[in-house]
Amino acid sequence: MSKATVYRHAKLGYLTAKPIDFPRMVKFKARRKSRKVVIPKELKIGRTYQDFQELRETDDFFKWLEMDTVIGRPGGKLLLTFNVSFCNFLFALLLDNKTALEVATKFAALKERVMDGGYAFHQLFPVILTDNGSEFSYVEELERDIDGKSHLYFCDPSRPDQKGGLRRTIRFCEPFFPRALPLTS
Repeated sequence: MSKATVYRHAKLGYLTAKPIDFPRMVKFKARRKSRKVVIPKELKIGRTYQDFQELRETDDFFKWLEMDTVIGRPGGKLLLTFNVSFCNFLFALLLDNKTALEVATKFAALKERVMDGGYAFHQLFPVILTDNGSEFSYVEELERDIDGKSHLYFCDPSRPDQKGGLRRTIRFCEPFFPRALPLTS
C-alpha cells in the first residue's frame, strides 16, 4: 500500500488513525475542485473546428470573426476581444464579469450598434470562431441576429493556434495592457 493510499484511507475514516496522527498529512491543503461550466456536447455538434475547416474548403468565404476574453485582474473586469480575420483589426468590449449572460448581453448590444449603422451583423460576420470557454455557452443568443444568423464554431481544447490571428494581435497589445492590470477605469 502506498503512502497516498494510507493518507486517503485515513482521511476517509477507514483507519483508526486520524489525519492529525500523520504530521505530513496535516500540512496538505485540500485541492480546489474546478467548478467550470462547460459547453454541452450537444451544442458543439456541427460547430467544431473540423466543421469550420470543412466550411472554409467548400465555401468561398474569407471573413470571419475570432472572439476571446482577456482577463485583467482575476475576479475583476475583463475584455471581450474580437479580431476581424481579413484585415487583423482588433476591437474589444469591456465586461464586468466572465459569465455567459454578460457576454451575450454585450454581444447583443454590439449587434444593435452595427444595425444602427445600417448593416446586418450576420452579413458582415457570417462566421464566428471562439474557444470552449464557459462564457460562450449561450450559443443560440450569440448566433441569432434580428434578421438572420451567424454561425458559431469552437476551437479544439488547448489549441490557441487555431485562432492565431487573434492571439498574435493580442500579443502586440500586451505591452499596453500588462496582465493583472485592473480594467476598472
